[in-house]
Order: sequence, then structure tokens, then C-alpha cells
Amino acid sequence: MKSILIVLVIVAAGVGGYIYFTRPDEIPNIMLKASDGSQVDLQAMHQDKDELLMIFLLPKCPISKFSLDLVNQHHPQYSEYIAFAGLFFGNQSAADKFKSDQQLPFPVYGLREAVDPYAVNELIDIVGTSHGTRSAVFGGTLVMVDTDRKVLFKLEKDEVRQLPEKLADLGY
Repeated sequence: MKSILIVLVIVAAGVGGYIYFTRPDEIPNIMLKASDGSQVDLQAMHQDKDELLMIFLLPKCPISKFSLDLVNQHHPQYSEYIAFAGLFFGNQSAADKFKSDQQLPFPVYGLREAVDPYAVNELIDIVGTSHGTRSAVFGGTLVMVDTDRKVLFKLEKDEVRQLPEKLADLGY
């Protein structure tokens, strides 16, 4: 009887640990400025869609360009179901110019003019890659979140090539 109780405790601890360590990360509700000067939070970025695909963009970054080309290729097929947003490492006027130059069909927001820069730092800590005491996000990183701000997937560097499979897995 005692050994059964010990086994049950071990199994429960194992299941609990698995659930704890595999739970999705939740990102903060960042607030950014839009092109028209209005404030836009994650809920608004979702545009009444269940998922939001964010792409982190750096100017003159070849990985950002590769990811952007991949996103643009799949945007027409999935834009009815998924919201898309670019998060540009610069101010809003630079983000607007980038959007115009690249002829992007989705909004691009400048991270430098965030209403709460600490929330942006928290976002980077959650979706970024740890570099000692800080985290960083690579240009071209793709992050899919649901309406509860839970990270469904993150693709960085050569992982961005998996985007078609990740989108297909959503079943749209």
C-alpha cells in the first residue's frame, strides 16, 4: 500500500512538472503607436482573429528579408484567419518607410516609440534568445500568439523555414 502511494506521488509530480515546463509563455500586452499616432495594443493587432503572427524586422537584415518574403508568400492564403504585424526596430516613421518600401499588406509598428518600453523589453525577454543576462531577438524572428497572448510558436534564424508547416498545422 505504501509503495503504491509513493508511485502515485512520483507520477503526480512528473505530470505536474511536465505541465509546468511545457506551458506556453504569455507575452505582455504591449502598446505601440500606429502610423496615424493612435495607440494599438495586442488585442487591436489581432483584428478580431484568433492568431497574430508577428515578425521582428531589422533594416538591411538578410534574415529579416528572407522571413518577410516567406510571410508575404503566405499572407494571401492565411490573412482571412490570421492577423499579421511587423515589429520594426526603429521609430514609427522608419517603420512606415520600411512598410512602404517593401509594399507590405499588413501594419508595421516602430518598437522605439512604444508607450511602455518596459513591456517591449519583457516581450523580448520572453520570445528572445538568452545572451547571458539579457535576451535578444534576431531579425526575422516569427512569433505566433493567440488572443490570450500565449505563444503558439516561435521561429528564429534557420527555423523560419518551418513557417509553411506551422501554418498548415493550424488547419486553415
